[in-house]
Amino acid sequence: MHNAALETTPPRLKSPDALVNRELADTYRAWLKVANGRFAPTRREVSPKNLKPVLATAFLLDVIDGGADFRLSLGGDKILRFLMNRLTPGMRLSEVAGSLFHERAMRMMRYCVDTMLPVAAGPSQAALEGREFFSTEVLVLPLSDDSETVTSLLGAIHLAPLKPVEEPSQVAGMPTAFPQHTAGADKRRA
Repeated sequence: MHNAALETTPPRLKSPDALVNRELADTYRAWLKVANGRFAPTRREVSPKNLKPVLATAFLLDVIDGGADFRLSLGGDKILRFLMNRLTPGMRLSEVAGSLFHERAMRMMRYCVDTMLPVAAGPSQAALEGREFFSTEVLVLPLSDDSETVTSLLGAIHLAPLKPVEEPSQVAGMPTAFPQHTAGADKRRA
């Protein structure tokens, strides 16, 4: 079954002010400084030194037709490995259409383009098939070369191992099937 192990409820979009990962939060603050009160800095104004903590997981997308699609311009080595050659520089996001990853990525990127605001999501389970064991937190920042529209998106992702559920009762809506065995296991651990 396609994406059977993935959470299908999309993570809530949030303000970058609510980022959990420190490196992503630092990147957001650096972007704010470069933007200097504008809705977005230009692509040329963004320097790799501002992205140093997230350079390996940073990505740059070109906005196509006002957000109808996006082209991956470049990606750090860690993000490209995470994508497993499913999306490489020069490819459009529409080339991975039909996947949960595409659906979530398009939702986030279009929100950023339509509102002209930075956006974040997660931490949540990765939506890329084969990478379900990762937890991701994502930051997407608008860039504008014409000072009127979002022409590119700068993003970064924090990847961490997905934390396993320790007790069966922690799984949403799933009661502990054998409470007496769970209690016995607790006694053996002590």
